[in-house]
Amino acid sequence: MVRNGLSSRFAVSGTSREGDDLEGEAELRVCKNCLSYLNYKNANRGSRERRKIAEEFSLDQFFATYSSYFTHMPQRSAEEMASNRYSPGWSGLSREYRNKVQWKCEGCRVELSDQQSQRLLHVHHANGVKGDDRLKNLRALCADCHSKQPMHQHLFVSKSDRTLIQTFRKAQRLYKAPEANSTSAADWDEAIKYGDPAVHGLLFEL
Repeated sequence: MVRNGLSSRFAVSGTSREGDDLEGEAELRVCKNCLSYLNYKNANRGSRERRKIAEEFSLDQFFATYSSYFTHMPQRSAEEMASNRYSPGWSGLSREYRNKVQWKCEGCRVELSDQQSQRLLHVHHANGVKGDDRLKNLRALCADCHSKQPMHQHLFVSKSDRTLIQTFRKAQRLYKAPEANSTSAADWDEAIKYGDPAVHGLLFEL
């Protein structure tokens, strides 16, 4: 059986001890050993932290973290998508705002002004309300920075798009090269800030 959704409830079927066929839905929990293997959200800090991560686990956050590893992503329900809509004329307003900031990400400062890369610069609603288009609520963010914002666990970014953004950042010399054998917390923080969320587990482990 295959399904395409982000609910933690799954259709299950089986047979009772009496031999009756049973069908229904069940809440499936994540495996703590798998969390450890991936060091998902730094799960290897300790058993208490791992238990908390397992209890708060959500599929949409998991898929967003590893979105660059999947070719096809599950879709949110129609009800979820309809509950928070963009305002009429959003497309034009979004382009106007990106022009205003000269097509630069207000997070990492990468410039995405050419035709190939413009689609990678989004306009983010800071309070999460897509219809609140006040200037103080808007920020231009590259797809990578946008996906790391609170309440944006649904934003899936492909590996090719994250790689392209990294390529532009390198060409524009936005990275500060750490000293050889650096153990500086600031250097690790920068690696996590700019790194693909799919490798955060490895970075935390290191």
